[in-house]
Amino acid sequence: MKRNKLHALCVTAMAFFFLQIAGCLVEDEIDESRFGVGYITIKDIPPEIPVHNSNAQPAQTYKIYINISDSDKETDPPKAKGVARISDGILQDDGNYTVTIPLQNRNPVDGEPDYGIEGYDNPNLGTGPWSGTAFFFSVMISPQNTSEHGVNAVWVIAGYDLNRAKQNMSWNVRPLNQNFRSSFLFNQLNLGPKLNALYNDIIVKDPHITTE
Repeated sequence: MKRNKLHALCVTAMAFFFLQIAGCLVEDEIDESRFGVGYITIKDIPPEIPVHNSNAQPAQTYKIYINISDSDKETDPPKAKGVARISDGILQDDGNYTVTIPLQNRNPVDGEPDYGIEGYDNPNLGTGPWSGTAFFFSVMISPQNTSEHGVNAVWVIAGYDLNRAKQNMSWNVRPLNQNFRSSFLFNQLNLGPKLNALYNDIIVKDPHITTE
């Protein structure tokens, strides 16, 4: 009998402990003032990127883009964005770059002020600083000219749970080494439409990139 009571007390204590943890997690998720991120610094960005599924010569990296979202649907608008030139970063001793990308509010969408004005969908449009957290984020680097290889000319990597802990990252280390085109991610998570949407909604609409 005493054994059963002891077991019940242990179970109750463990349940209370896990509820406390769950409560903390929920609080952390909504407290963006403590955990939000307003910029991302990425080191080890390569000076050249390969052309996917091609024997073409690697292309020189030109720009880096960040897309931040709470949705995994390619048809939903992002939550925030970021864009920077690779050359504006710091050239490391090993030939790679470290670039800091300030995060901004997303571009206007249908029904919002400034939607439809000239340049409303330009990724370089200044939209004001953004700081917060998000469920998903992707980082895309592009050469200056993608006209020959299209979406295959860009390189995309992605991660989950954007927060202040991910304010400083490396291109070669998790979460940023999750290549969008890895067989598992691409096929099992159906990333083809998402990759095309990122390319068409960002790269193609950047007047600094030659896409045709």
